[in-house]
This record gives sequence, structure tokens and C-alpha cells, in this order.
Amino acid sequence: MALIENTLIGRIDKVEIAIDRLRAFEPRNGEGYYLAFSGGKDSQCIYHLAELAGVKFDAHYAVTSVDPPELMRFIRKQYPDVIWERRYWNFKSEDLKPIAERKVLTEEEAKRKFRKPITMWNLIANHTIPPTRQARYCCSALKEPGGAGRKVITGVRWAESALRRSLHGVADIQTMSKKLHKEAMENPAYKQNKNGGIVFMDDNDAARRMVESCYLKRKTTINPIVDWTDEDVWEFLDDVARVPHCELYD
Repeated sequence: MALIENTLIGRIDKVEIAIDRLRAFEPRNGEGYYLAFSGGKDSQCIYHLAELAGVKFDAHYAVTSVDPPELMRFIRKQYPDVIWERRYWNFKSEDLKPIAERKVLTEEEAKRKFRKPITMWNLIANHTIPPTRQARYCCSALKEPGGAGRKVITGVRWAESALRRSLHGVADIQTMSKKLHKEAMENPAYKQNKNGGIVFMDDNDAARRMVESCYLKRKTTINPIVDWTDEDVWEFLDDVARVPHCELYD
């Protein structure tokens, strides 16, 4: 079994480790985690791991306007509790002032009535080029705003790209706290990544980023399966959670 490894230092159960990670960072304010759910295999894993861990969470799907209908039907059928989120362009008050002055609508009513959803199509029109691996403006507009101010669970995995391995850890703590920065610098495991984020290294694995602290974004993300392989993911879904997956994978 890929999820259980027998090593020289003992038995490693990746499911138990992922559950421990979720429990260790669980919000203490009673709010629960914000779980970023896409309907893909990785987000299915974190959804069912959160259930096994017994942590409080609410799952959210960011509507992109370009996801295939098979995926959207799968989410609606298999995960009816997932909250569908749509992003909207921000209007400036001065743009709506003439409407409000005509007494047809108040400014707040005008904002609600005329707010325009962000779609992949109007993003491309605004940027004049389609998104690329180097210019992934669609993610920053459609997915990354979700969960602001909360602890977010994601299905980020190192196996998906070398860049993710260099930038993400089990927990990405993004804060402006000077106190945390000072404490980090005094830690013997302190190191900075290329973006200036703080990285704490796991003593058992020199390549494993355990906690990363970034001061650009104010959001904390937990990546419980960051060190899982594709085989781990499928074994968990098929043999542990025993749940169906989206037909497009077939």
C-alpha cells in the first residue's frame, strides 16, 4: 500500500499524518476551515480527510465559467453541501452615482442589480491574451480570493510541479505579524524562500517545507496532502474513502 510505508524508523501512515495536520491547525474560534473544492481528485481527498479528522469545515467551489459540465454535474450530485461561489467585478461609487441621483435605485440597489460576474471570457478580453503558465491571472481573480481572513484547506501537492515544491509547505502562514517574523529568525531551522517567505524545515527531511510564512497575502492555508503522490490519492479515494470520482478521469 502506497499510503503506508514501512521504513527503518518505523511505520508511516500518510492518512493518519494528514489527519493530524488538519487537527493541529484547526481554527479555535469555532468558525471552521474554508475548504477549497474543485471537484477534482485532490479536493475530494481533502474533503474526506476533513470528515475523517472530525474538524469543522465548509467547502466552496469557485465557478470559473469554463469547467466542463460533467464536473459540475458530479459536484452537484455527489457533494450537494458544497457552496458555489461566483466572483464579481467591483464598481466604483462614482460610476453608479448618476443612477442613484435619478432616484430609480439607491446606490446599494444599483450595485446589486448591475454587478457583473467575473468570467474567463471577460478576463481574457481585459488582459487581451489567454492565461498561460506564466500569466495565470485567472486563478488570482477567480480562485485565490476565496477564504480571505480564514484558514483554508487546499489540495496542493508537490508532485504536481517543482514550483509548488519550492513555494508551498504543509502550512503556508501568510501574515503581517512582526512578532512571528522575529520568532522565526531566532529558530535554528529558519530559512527564506526566493519570495522572501519564511520556511521552517522538518528535521527528518531536508527537502520538506513544514511551515512557510509570507507577508504579501493575509491568508493561512493548510495543505494536508502536500507530500502525497498520484498513487496515494487514488488509493485513498478507491480503498479508504471508497467514493466515486468524476467520469472525465476515465
